Amino acid sequence: MAKPLVIFDLDGTLFQTHEITVGGVQDALANLGEAPPTDEDIRAHFGEPMDAFCHNLLPESGEAEREKLAELIGAYERAEIPARGRSFPGIPEALSELRLMGYTLAVCSNGGEGYIRLVLDSCGIAAFVDRVKGRRAGIRATSKSR
Repeated sequence: MAKPLVIFDLDGTLFQTHEITVGGVQDALANLGEAPPTDEDIRAHFGEPMDAFCHNLLPESGEAEREKLAELIGAYERAEIPARGRSFPGIPEALSELRLMGYTLAVCSNGGEGYIRLVLDSCGIAAFVDRVKGRRAGIRATSKSR
């Protein structure tokens, strides 16, 4: 008999995404010579596909500038997650308890698998997760899809 499965989203559920992504977006926009929006304005677009996320941040820009924005955000996040990435309080304990109860734990995210694994490793919770499902190759995902 298969173990019962519990599936978690990553960004904003297990991982304190806002602690990394807001600064990444602000730095990326500043790098492009754009005035960064407020933290709240950035967070309002979390979860959108990356192309929509960047379009909403730079509505008057062209595709090339939005792609550059996405690249800069991703680079910032990849650099910052290992140093500053954190799970929400109580997450490691909750995942440990679920594992002890016999659950199979999975993470499903519209971020890429490399991003998911970087976050799980950096937050110290990778050992609790049995399965990871990220976006499929060729699909533009959210602002967390590095």
